[in-house]
Amino acid sequence: MVPAMRTWNLTLDYRLEDFIGRYTRLRLGIRNVTGERAPLADRYFGFFSDAHRDYGRYQYFDVRVAR
Repeated sequence: MVPAMRTWNLTLDYRLEDFIGRYTRLRLGIRNVTGERAPLADRYFGFFSDAHRDYGRYQYFDVRVAR
């Protein structure tokens, strides 16, 4: 039996358009907001790697420009 794990992600997007028609998207995100760790198990990595990811919480900022 594999224990349950729930993570919450948050993403905020903002889109800008300049005077020549290019779009710029700004994105701020947080993965695994609560910082929940994968349940321990007697497997190779210490958890069920085929069912869970043990990344922990991390933030990112992304800028994308389209023509």
